[in-house]
Amino acid sequence: MVSRKYKRAVSSVIASVLLILITIAATSVLAFIIIPFVRNSLNEGTNCFQVIDKIEKGTNCFQVIDKIEIINEASCYTLSPETSKVKVKAGNINLEGIYLVIEKDGDEVSYEITNNSIVNDINNREALKLPTSGGGERTYNFNFRSSKAGVGIIVNEKRCGISDETTLNIC
Repeated sequence: MVSRKYKRAVSSVIASVLLILITIAATSVLAFIIIPFVRNSLNEGTNCFQVIDKIEKGTNCFQVIDKIEIINEASCYTLSPETSKVKVKAGNINLEGIYLVIEKDGDEVSYEITNNSIVNDINNREALKLPTSGGGERTYNFNFRSSKAGVGIIVNEKRCGISDETTLNIC
């Protein structure tokens, strides 16, 4: 039989030091992984805020969302020929670009529009213009029938959230 008299346990001082070292190591690992991840995510998410503040002093992303809208009364579709039109109105903001999300054959299709861009399905491939600041309006004609449309703003080549959505009625 082995005597327990000569076995020694880890002292409480060493155990406390080991627990502190394990805690510091775990915190360091989390800091090196989590902090850069969160920082990158925040930087991507705040691009709209930063660029919008440069466009209009004191404007935040929520205010910009209200700066573009679809004019429901002027947005509609026809059955023969199958076409759709969406009229967009800008508030007091100089637009870099907008995007339209429109239903096509049961799927949602997104179109990015900048000044002088040409898009196959819009305005018979003519150069497109953005609505001008201060209430400017533009109508975008599609060569297919759609029942839903949405519009959002592009800032610093990134999309902010959808500003306005509507259900299109028959013209």
